[in-house]
Amino acid sequence: MEKIVVVKRKLLFEKIEHFNGIINYNPKLIDLIKNNYELMDRNAAEINEEYKQIIPYFVFKYKDKYFLMQRKKDGVLGNKYSIGIGGHMNESDISDSIIEWGMREFHEEVEYKGQFESKVIGFINDDSNPVGKVHFGILILIIGKSYNIKVKSELKSGFLATIDQINSLYEKLEGWSMFSFNLLMQSL
Repeated sequence: MEKIVVVKRKLLFEKIEHFNGIINYNPKLIDLIKNNYELMDRNAAEINEEYKQIIPYFVFKYKDKYFLMQRKKDGVLGNKYSIGIGGHMNESDISDSIIEWGMREFHEEVEYKGQFESKVIGFINDDSNPVGKVHFGILILIIGKSYNIKVKSELKSGFLATIDQINSLYEKLEGWSMFSFNLLMQSL
């Protein structure tokens, strides 16, 4: 059984007001996650709404373009587009930096050769559906120094897209990507 990083829902929304969508970076939330995470069997976590699975959600930017991926047809998010790269964390991912917690997942989904800068820019929560009720995203912006990024086999395709290209596919974005894209557009 894979054990993944979770935090009690009650603790997450004790320090901040409950929200659906996205909020800007708050260092108190990072500290709360780092100091209160637990490990839970993934199968149990998928159905336990008392906990939120913590998901690092990386958005890769190179110059004025964002890396946009399309998922394969199968799965909950089948055929949707995503500007977020990430997934579940397990015990081996834990380190001093919350960004480092998610790097294994980043490298599982994409191949990137080059240097980058990164920073946490927000948090994502969507309790409007069963999947969202058990997941909580940490939105991390990666600013790449190279355009050399591509998807690995579990994804259908990926390319660096302009803002206009993403806007034209907006209705085909997964929910978290819509939230993330909206936040990124506010900061332009």
